[in-house]
Amino acid sequence: MKTNYKQVIDDILNISGAHKQVNDTGYGDIWEINKQQLSKPVVWLSDGKHKLNGGRVTLNFFLYVLDQTLHDESNEKEVLSDCMLIGLDIVGKIGYNDDTHIYDYYLDTDDVPITIFTNFDKGNDAGVRFEIDIIIDESLDSCSAPFNEIP
Repeated sequence: MKTNYKQVIDDILNISGAHKQVNDTGYGDIWEINKQQLSKPVVWLSDGKHKLNGGRVTLNFFLYVLDQTLHDESNEKEVLSDCMLIGLDIVGKIGYNDDTHIYDYYLDTDDVPITIFTNFDKGNDAGVRFEIDIIIDESLDSCSAPFNEIP
């Protein structure tokens, strides 16, 4: 069976949820994060610009790691540093294939933009956003596509 969009999202959220410093995970548009009752630190995955190129699908995601700062923001640097380390752990795990779980896709680690943000949604949340590309090779396979015979 080919790797699909849902499998990739589920894998990323499972890896994120297994991190010992992450309390909650979620998926969807970033504005949806405040509609949830989430316990921070939280990892949130949202869609970027996916593309098909040369028979390979590249799934582009924004991986947010955010936590709440104190009201006076006196711990902002510590929160950002912790979020950065959590995100690096997760990105590293996504990009690592071992004998127990060989993925049918891989993380493009050549260029992963990282953006720091503060006062998320006019609140006390701060964090880090990683823009990751997941590459699924050989996505186009017309031999196994579920078509009836074409006249």
